[in-house]
Amino acid sequence: MTKKEAPIIHTDRLVLRPRAEKDIPNMLQMFNHNEVRKYLGINPPRDEHAMIEMIRNRTETKWTVALKETDEFIGDVMIPTIAEGYLGEIGYRFMREHWGCGVAYEAVSAVIEHCRSTLHLKRLSATIDHENV
Repeated sequence: MTKKEAPIIHTDRLVLRPRAEKDIPNMLQMFNHNEVRKYLGINPPRDEHAMIEMIRNRTETKWTVALKETDEFIGDVMIPTIAEGYLGEIGYRFMREHWGCGVAYEAVSAVIEHCRSTLHLKRLSATIDHENV
């Protein structure tokens, strides 16, 4: 049986697509940036092997966020689990140089719409760190 992958979603500036090996250099840069790592919880991935595992474990609710013009990885959005078919928790990470320019809002808004219209989720939640402004 073929594993489902995240559908491609286009926004004004972004393409949300399945993770790919070409994303590894920017993934490594993002996960190894001290300011980004500060908010990633306990023991976030750090090396190429961990990035390859993330790519292999892609699902229909884990997207790379790439710039539309260049297809360059700038972050990711995911719903790691869906409970009882209607409740998901959304998370996202972005390379430090893309903080504060609205790409997280744009990407997450597109995923929320996908969750409502295609996955028919009734509720999404997110855990935030109040220090991560």
